[in-house]
Amino acid sequence: MSRSSVATLLLCCALLACTKEAPVAPKAQTKAPPPPPLQTAPDTDVENALNLMYGTAVVWRGGENDLENSAVHALDGFLDTTWTSAPGSPEETIIYSFLATRRIERVGATLVKNFAIDSVAFDTSMDGKTWHELAKLKLEKNDQQQLVNVKPTDARYLRVRTFDPSGKYYVRVRTFHAMGAEVEPPRTPSFAGCWKVNGARAHLEQNGARITGVIETEPPIHLDGGTADNRFGMVMWMQGGTRGDAVLTRSGDGKHLTGLKFYEDVDSSNMGEGWFGEQCKGNSPRLPAGGGPAAGPAAFLERAKRYSLYGLAFDRSDRLIEEVSAPELDTLVSLLASSSGRMSVVAHELRYDTPEQNKQHAAARLQALRAALQARGVNLGRIDFIAAGSERNGSSLSSALQRSALSRVDLLFGS
Repeated sequence: MSRSSVATLLLCCALLACTKEAPVAPKAQTKAPPPPPLQTAPDTDVENALNLMYGTAVVWRGGENDLENSAVHALDGFLDTTWTSAPGSPEETIIYSFLATRRIERVGATLVKNFAIDSVAFDTSMDGKTWHELAKLKLEKNDQQQLVNVKPTDARYLRVRTFDPSGKYYVRVRTFHAMGAEVEPPRTPSFAGCWKVNGARAHLEQNGARITGVIETEPPIHLDGGTADNRFGMVMWMQGGTRGDAVLTRSGDGKHLTGLKFYEDVDSSNMGEGWFGEQCKGNSPRLPAGGGPAAGPAAFLERAKRYSLYGLAFDRSDRLIEEVSAPELDTLVSLLASSSGRMSVVAHELRYDTPEQNKQHAAARLQALRAALQARGVNLGRIDFIAAGSERNGSSLSSALQRSALSRVDLLFGS
């Protein structure tokens, strides 16, 4: 990835106002009563800095019951996923990192009543080495969010320690909470490089906003996606006969990779394992014997019946940031040229309060994409551009991460 592309993507992040708040929708131009709000489950975690959508990553963890109930599952904002301690070891330590220094003002946890820990301690650090205890909370055995105000403290790392003197066989936590605004611009290193993910070697490439790669399991896991705001990445994945989507983050020092895997749709009921990666040496992938199926964009489109253009980056005004989006635009042009039939480009948007607002932003992004394709000489006559907004078939919406992940542009066969 070139220095100019990195700089432009960082500018993209700034233009998107990379804070804990979702983008602000344009004010209505009429005095008509607003449309009813979307019917979604309450989002109890949108203010939580310990959330993948803000780029938070896991840099160290103790034990866990399994990779489907891991330290990353406390970062997804879903109320029906949990971190579960290793059997017989309810007292554990987890270290999370932020992309930017945050001034932490409240901390807490949401538990699982019948598997509740007795207490939890939070420690802060600026370098991940020197720690200062921020608070230790005695927790009630209930399913409610439990928060406490603390002396505002700047931190780049947050350490969580669980305690249970009763010696439960294992405990569960839905979410750890840390509320506080960023006090500096985020550090957003490239996702590219050699990684050791859950014990398997992996290789990622980042070109502009586009991310591709492979995890060298048997059979290998092929990845194709991108990052719209340079905080978290979204990739489609395929492994043998299975497929889905995954969220990726990395620590601000670029040394740790965190992932969360979904089968098929992005929903807590389709949740898979957490991915935990550390940097390794190597410049190119070495696939296992037998390699695996072809895994270019056309293979993802054929398998999933959609190709999600996760590598398109838009600014706050829904204008396409073409320099960092160029690799994904080139991929889209190639896919369109490979088929003579009708195709659809569908824009989904779920981050605003009403269906009308969502459709308005989806339509604006499609207009920008149409112009970019036309400038590349694409014949738009056989392409249907559909501003779906919040209209979708699928699971209910229950987290800010889910709404962000599903706000995307898809290429589909047919109309």
